Formats: sequence, C-alpha cells, structure tokens
Amino acid sequence: MVANNSGGYSSSTIINTNTRTYHGLLIAKIKEGRFLYLSKIDEEIEIGEKTYHLGTNQYQNNTIYPQGYQYLKEFYLEDGIPTFIYSAGQFILEKKIWMEYLNNTTYIRYLLHPPNLPLNLKLVPLITFRSHHDVFRGSPDLHFETSIIKGGLKIKPHIDIPPLIITSMPDANFYPTGIWYWNFTYFQEQERGLNFKEDLYSPGIFYLTLEPGNPLTITASLEETKINSSEAHEDEIRRKKEIIGKNHFYFENFPEKNLINQLFLSGNQFIIKDLEKQKVSIIAGYPWFYEWGRDTFISLPGLTLATGHFNEAKNIFIYFLKFLKQGLIPNIILENEKIIIHNSADASLWLFWALDYYLKFTKDYLFLESIYTELIKIIEWYVKGTYFNIKLDPKDGLLYCGEQGIQLTWMDAKIEDWVVTPRTGKPVEVNALWYNALNFMENWSTILNKKNKNFSYLELIDLIKKNFILSFWHEKGQYLYDVIDTEAENDFSLRPNQIFAISLPYSLLPLELEKKIIHIIEEKLLTPFGLRTLSPDDPKYIGKYEGGVNNRDLAYHQGTVWAWLIGAFCEAHYKIYKDKEKIIEILKPILNHLKEEGAIGSISEIFDGDYPHCLRGCISQAWSVAEILRIFHLISSN
Repeated sequence: MVANNSGGYSSSTIINTNTRTYHGLLIAKIKEGRFLYLSKIDEEIEIGEKTYHLGTNQYQNNTIYPQGYQYLKEFYLEDGIPTFIYSAGQFILEKKIWMEYLNNTTYIRYLLHPPNLPLNLKLVPLITFRSHHDVFRGSPDLHFETSIIKGGLKIKPHIDIPPLIITSMPDANFYPTGIWYWNFTYFQEQERGLNFKEDLYSPGIFYLTLEPGNPLTITASLEETKINSSEAHEDEIRRKKEIIGKNHFYFENFPEKNLINQLFLSGNQFIIKDLEKQKVSIIAGYPWFYEWGRDTFISLPGLTLATGHFNEAKNIFIYFLKFLKQGLIPNIILENEKIIIHNSADASLWLFWALDYYLKFTKDYLFLESIYTELIKIIEWYVKGTYFNIKLDPKDGLLYCGEQGIQLTWMDAKIEDWVVTPRTGKPVEVNALWYNALNFMENWSTILNKKNKNFSYLELIDLIKKNFILSFWHEKGQYLYDVIDTEAENDFSLRPNQIFAISLPYSLLPLELEKKIIHIIEEKLLTPFGLRTLSPDDPKYIGKYEGGVNNRDLAYHQGTVWAWLIGAFCEAHYKIYKDKEKIIEILKPILNHLKEEGAIGSISEIFDGDYPHCLRGCISQAWSVAEILRIFHLISSN
C-alpha cells in the first residue's frame, strides 16, 4: 500500500491479485471522490518460443489464471518502495511501484537484472472508471475512447471525470485491442457480504524489448507528467530518506531500527495536503476511511510531533477548528467537505490532549493565544450543553452524553437505526478527557494570563476529582465502570476505556487502584496486537470479526482487538512501573505484524479477539501507526 499524500493510493496483494474493490494501481483523489482508474497490469515475458505469464487473477468458480505467482521469488520494501522479484531461471525481473507526492500519478518500474539477455516484455493494462467502494460491470457495446499521444495513450471515461493517461519511458510500441475481461472475483469482498464481481477493460498492449540494466517505467496519471521516470524514482527515494532522517529514537538491545524507519514512512502517508485549499489533515485509514476528527487528534502526536512535522500539526488544528459548531469539531468530514457530521462527544476533548502535546514539543504559545477563544467556546458549550444531549452535570462535574439512535463515542458501530454500544450516560474515557481538558485550560489560562470570567476551572476540577472514584469504581470487579448514570444500572462491562483515566496526563486515581486496573486489563484484554474491547468472560463477547456487514458491526466493539489502544496501555504501564524493556516486549508482536502481514510496512485497524488474532478491517490505520510511534518516542526520550 502506497499513497500520494493527497488522498490517492495504490494497493494490491504481493502476488498482484486484486481481492478487494479497493485494490488497484491508481486510485485517484478527485473532486468527485476517490476513483479507481488503473486496476492492474498483467505482464508477459517472451524468451524464444517460451512465454512466462507473470500476472495472477481470480475469476468466478475460483478459477486462477494465469498463475504468475509461481515466478514471484521475493517481495520487500526498499526505501519504503514495494519491490517484486520475478525469476524463472532464464531471467530476473525487478518491479517497483510508487506514487508521486501530491499527484494522482503511479509509477510501475521494470528492471531486467544483468547478465540476462534482452527479452520481450508485453504489458496488458486493465482499467475501469468507478468509485473505489463499488464494482463495475462492462458491456460488449462499451468501448472507452482511446487516443494515441506521445509515449502512450489517453483514455476518456464514460462519466464526467478526468481522463487516464498511460505512458511508457522509453517509448514502447502500443497495439490497441479494446477488449473486456469478464468476471474478476474479489474474494475478500465476497467474505464481507459485498459485491465482488467485476469486469475490466484493456485498451491495448504495450510491447518492447527490455535490455538488462535499462529500466522501463509505465506511468499512469491524470495529467501529463512533468518529470521523467528516473527523476521521479530519485525524488521519491530522496523524500523517503528525509522522512527517515527525522528518526532519532534510540533503544539499547533493540536492533530493529529499520522497522521504526518504516513506521515513520507509513505514518507520513496519513498526512494529506491540498495545496490549492492550503489544507493539511489526517486520513484515518486506507483504503476506505477519510477524515475523522477523533482519529485525527488521537493520531496527531504520533504522526506529526514524534516525527518532527510541527508545522503540519499546527495547520491540522487550524483546519478542524474552522468547522467548530457549538463546541464540537467534526466527527466525520466526507471527501471534499460535501458532508460534515459532528456526532462525537470526545473529538473536541482529544483536540485538547493533542494541543497539550503540541505545546510541550514547540512552546508555541502565540499559536495557543490565537486559538484560545475557540478553546473557551468548546468548554463553555460543554458546560451549558450542546448537541446530542452532551452536557455538564452540575452535581458532580461529570459529562453526560447520549441521544436515541446516535453513536457519540469511539465505540460507534450502528446497524440501521440501532446503536450496538450506545453508551448513553457518563462514559469513563469521555470524563477522563473532560477532566484533563479542564486541567489544560487552567494551566494555559495561567500562562496567557487569561482567566475565565464565567466559571472557575479549579472548582470544576476539584468537583470531578471528588466524585470520580465514588461514581466510577466498581468494587466487586475491582475496576472502573464503563458508563455510569445509564437508563438502567451502571455498565460494569470490563472494557479498555478505563485505561485513559490512568494514561492521560492528569490521572484521577490513586496508585493502588491504577495498579489493579493495569493488572486486570493485562490479564483479560491485552493481546499481542492491542486491547480487546470486551472481556472474553462477558456473555456479549464475540471473538471473531467475520461474516456480513451486520455480523461484523456486532463484533466491532464486543471483543474485537483494536491496535491503537495498546498505546494508552503502554503509557499507563510505563507511568506506573517505568519498565522500558517490558514496553518493548509488548510492542514486538505488532512490529512483526508490520513486516509480515496486512499492508506490509503498516499496521492494521483491528484483529480478532480470539487467538490467533487474525487481522481484520482497514489494512493501514492512522491511529494504529501513530500510537506506536508516540510510545516509542515516549520511552526513548525518558
């Protein structure tokens, strides 16, 4: 999985068999959304009378043709660039795939290694024009308009979106065909209960003689490229080395610095920019997520501050605050800001936490002063009450939130009008965040000498501290309730949300209770890849995230493991025990995941709660990567 930092990406399996609607060599971010243009290229090598088909496709009835995977001998990331080595005795062919920074352009580079003799290479591009969420069924009567241009061809879609330009360097002979390939089968979508059959169109065949040591690069783009392929390759390597150059983490007895380097590269792909709009944001995950307020500010410290991208961090705050509405920043900004949804009780509170990180790194109090009015608005709206029944309870200083049919916390699965984990009442992590936000504001108002005239932060802080343990401590279970003041009894489900009462800068608990919570979470919720969302002892626990949409939504927060939660657990553990080696041991399995499965070089969104904890969900998730980066920074700087 590689991305262009403007919302576009390129993704497939390592044998180049597409198994998802989201797989393709060029998924472009355009004003209409993210659209798949170039699905794949199938390669054929001709040596004398022998033809080697390097492509691999799955069709209906589980037909696999051709079976080029047998020639794939090696796959690895070189300077962060996916690299494939094909060999069949008579040749060694290297293929690399990358995207141009901030442009909807994918490069596919072929290099025949010496001392092989020259060989004939045929390339069959397979295209479609559709949203990356959908599939497309072709028709014998549909032929995309193709025109020959210098070095390649331009293909006009059947819908009103920009054309696709495919070129080769050096120039290859192009022979037009205009034929359909029918019934590609995407088995991962089939397993997920979604549309899984597609037809792809080939405009023709590129054909040339490949000389040893002289690379051929195919460029798929929405614009005529302004640089040659050699410069593009060098530019991408240079850019990635600059990102890695910011890695100053150091650990004794930990030789895996290359994995930390790859985390830096992966993390950078989530920072997206729109130069025309002067916008910087964070994409929540590849392939299907876009901008989420909560995910953005949980991810910001790891993706931007631990990696030295301070200016990007500041611009992300500016971008989200412009959408502030009655104290709430957006929960979701759909592509191109067409729809903005504010249904989150905690996204604005995570912004305070991220801002505290930013100020610790930069001491940029001029910026703090420039947004201070917005910060006061957030606090005041929470105090007097805002959308979705989010409001302060003046009796105990705690926040109440909840409205029928609306999901407001990060546990946000919903099946039609039914919220799977509604958590209406006073959620534990929302109130830990609220307590911390008030402490931040008390500190910042002192620094800026700007006291709030409407109420005292200290009085609210004292009120919450007085009531938090009395309200949230579940004596029988020896841990914190997940939600109190619900319509029924307090929710005593053993969930990971209580960890934030310890991990956040301003803890609400005495040391002996913190240790009890750490112990029970480690015993019941900790896995090699994150924390379970529910104890396996709970009758509502679902250990596998599989099946159709409804089945998966039922399991999403009912036992499924979330990688990002391991960050808060590690931070809480480190605050109490200061055991750096223990934290490294906890994180080693997720680092091995980085190099062995999923989107190679990145970290998945979720895993099954049951052993062997199969990866599920989004293949590359911002807060999963960000929280590992943040924790490595934490333990390397202490």
